[in-house]
Amino acid sequence: MNDGNTTSRFFSPQTIVSGVNALNSVVEEIKKLGGTKVLIVTDPGVVEAGLTTPLLDLIKRANISVELFDDVNPNPELAKVEACVALIKAGGHNLVIGFGGGSPMDVAKYAAALATHKGPVRDYLGMHMLEHQGLPTITIPTTAGTGSEVSWAAVFHDEIDHVKKSVWSPYVLANTVIVDPSLTVSMPLVLTIDTGLDTLVHGLEAFVTKEAFHFTDALALESVSRVGRGIRAVVEDGGNIEARYNMSVASTMAGLTICNAGMGAIHALALLLDGEYGFTHARSLIVLTPQIMEFNLSSNYGKYASIARALGESTDGSGLEEAARKAINAVLKIAKDLDVSVRLRDYGIKKDNLEEMGKKAFEIGQRLLHMNPRPLTETDAVRIYQNAY
Repeated sequence: MNDGNTTSRFFSPQTIVSGVNALNSVVEEIKKLGGTKVLIVTDPGVVEAGLTTPLLDLIKRANISVELFDDVNPNPELAKVEACVALIKAGGHNLVIGFGGGSPMDVAKYAAALATHKGPVRDYLGMHMLEHQGLPTITIPTTAGTGSEVSWAAVFHDEIDHVKKSVWSPYVLANTVIVDPSLTVSMPLVLTIDTGLDTLVHGLEAFVTKEAFHFTDALALESVSRVGRGIRAVVEDGGNIEARYNMSVASTMAGLTICNAGMGAIHALALLLDGEYGFTHARSLIVLTPQIMEFNLSSNYGKYASIARALGESTDGSGLEEAARKAINAVLKIAKDLDVSVRLRDYGIKKDNLEEMGKKAFEIGQRLLHMNPRPLTETDAVRIYQNAY
């Protein structure tokens, strides 16, 4: 972990607007960025929920040209990005809005960048491959979990080799982020749970990575604390706007932490479940989180004790290791209260496959494992999968 002797760089959007009814600021932000012909990138579910209607009305009333691209699916293929880029160029759009969950925001960010680049979409996958700034972008999340609105990464499904691939570049950072918790009220219960768990894992994992430093620590811990205060309340009552606000702000804070402090073994070993076994992203994370927290605990008892306190656990009178272990208990309590299993067996995984799965997960997760606070071997990965069974 960065102890102050290493230079750190913090990536973030230029502007973040947050609060109930923050959506009303969208026209002002469009004008600041010089937008005159706007493309909104979203998905059918957001349209069907009626969430695009107020956004379109606000923009149209300001006499700004606007068009909708709503053909984004979960785990979007690179072909969706290509189609979006083609529409941007054909329509002469000069500002892109990503409106929805992580998928439409990722498509919007990458398409806006590619609109000013030449060559196919696959040419710019990877780290720092984009060459210059793209079109101005505004991201507006309608879920509270992915953190994509503030991330300098975008993730896609490569339909050729069936592997998730990413683009990492400051040029996919949105110029402006609008966080309005009222947009998340219509989220179905399952999505509310999954995005909440996603936020929780983002915060607690980014807090302990090797790349974590003082700015990310503050945001990560506050994010975890807000999840601790909000996740049960928002599941119990989806209309609880205070709980929705806590979860929305927590998601954005956690998004800032993971794109600056990185991720570790939880995300690394979950890639297999997410990509090949049909797990939702959140379930692939939470099923491994307790076991990987246990593995990482000795790397920094103090930080894990801070996580425990942020999640409402009392550590008074506890030794440091005991206090740290309460962080695991707190996560298990949340999962139990939300009726979410943290056992692979409950997701149809066969015991005989665990060794092979652990080995493959270790191989797939190499690009993230170096950020884990404790070195992890293939044998460790297999044992984590076995213990999670």
